[in-house]
Amino acid sequence: MECAAEGDFLRWRGRAYAEAVAAARGGDLGEAAGVELLETMGEGHVFFLFKPDCHEAKEMMHKMVAFINAP
Repeated sequence: MECAAEGDFLRWRGRAYAEAVAAARGGDLGEAAGVELLETMGEGHVFFLFKPDCHEAKEMMHKMVAFINAP
């Protein structure tokens, strides 16, 4: 899983990395390649460190935990 935020100045790099990993695994982003790109809209770079209690940070953490714990 690659995480990026809409206002992150490195968003393009995160997307490029996720796409490259998916291509190396023989597919596109998503379950088939086992690579997921999680983009958080309306937030900036490392927003989860500065606002750990905001809804978006909690939602991102929930999705990351679910991804890690998936079979």
